[in-house]
Amino acid sequence: IVGPTGVKDRVLTALEIFYPGTNLDDFNYQTHFMEYKEGEVLALADLSIEAFQVIHAPESNPHGFKITLNGKILAFSGDTGWTDQIFPIADNADLFICECNFYDTEFPFHLNYHQIMKHLKGFNCKRIILNHLGKEMLERIEEVELECAYDGQIIYID
Repeated sequence: IVGPTGVKDRVLTALEIFYPGTNLDDFNYQTHFMEYKEGEVLALADLSIEAFQVIHAPESNPHGFKITLNGKILAFSGDTGWTDQIFPIADNADLFICECNFYDTEFPFHLNYHQIMKHLKGFNCKRIILNHLGKEMLERIEEVELECAYDGQIIYID
């Protein structure tokens, strides 16, 4: 399980809340925890993960990610309000998955479509797919020029 600093304690706390008495040693497989740190690349065999701090509720320890495997780069904004940190997350990505909760409503912890379009030329990636679409986005989906994720979608990275 890979997560931010303190991930093991958070997972164990959640297990105790939802499944009291759970003990990881009782599982028929081993569980390992690894922590990523912003600005460092976490290497796991052929996979590498780079974390970037983004803007969301501070308690959630929000991060976007750049994940590299077999020469392909998948980038994910995570839940975030606008930050220029999005540019290095998306940089050189084969696929950048970008949250877009709203169409034009401004909210500090989520992006809107107009913000993304305003900065579109700053993204250096091959493909963008918008996700985390809220009601406002779904109601105006026909006006959206960028590709949007949908339930059950299978995505291939060329």
